[in-house]
Amino acid sequence: MKLVKGISLFIVFVGIFICGCYLGSAYKQFFYPGDTQKYLNVSHMKKQVITADTEYVVVSVNADGNREEILPVPEQYIGMDLNTYTQTIEKLNESPALSELKRGFQNSVVQNFSRDRVVLYKYYEKPTSQEDIFYYLAVQNGKVVVLHSDEQTLYMSTDISAETLPEDILFDLIQKRVVNTQAMYDFLESYSS
Repeated sequence: MKLVKGISLFIVFVGIFICGCYLGSAYKQFFYPGDTQKYLNVSHMKKQVITADTEYVVVSVNADGNREEILPVPEQYIGMDLNTYTQTIEKLNESPALSELKRGFQNSVVQNFSRDRVVLYKYYEKPTSQEDIFYYLAVQNGKVVVLHSDEQTLYMSTDISAETLPEDILFDLIQKRVVNTQAMYDFLESYSS
């Protein structure tokens, strides 16, 4: 008898709890119409950042035509929004990798950016056959030097002091900045006293 009484009492309390939840929801909808929908929309919005699931497409554009590649998203890009990603690509345009320069790299542009898909266009000209048209700008003994593409052989010493360079440029030169002949001469002309 006590068991039946206990179960009945439990069922009554569960019923009262369910009725209370229902009436609370109805009360909120009656006095605050449309409020629930506003919160649902905000919670379902997707932030536009690159994730590991983002489709990363690189389109190489050259004289022979376009070649599209779907690549895994580079780890350093995960979590970037459009502004951060665009700034990173602009920095890479200023100082591209030597392998890119050897292929005739000119520029890259972000064509499409969303959480689901990022499309990057890379533009190339026909590469030249001369091996020594790329140099490294570096810092040795507190001065800016120019190294051949093998990163060892000294091409030119300069009188440009590393202390006179802006921090971001000095950081690039400490890591050895790759430049073509024209960019090398432009740099040396800009920072020579």
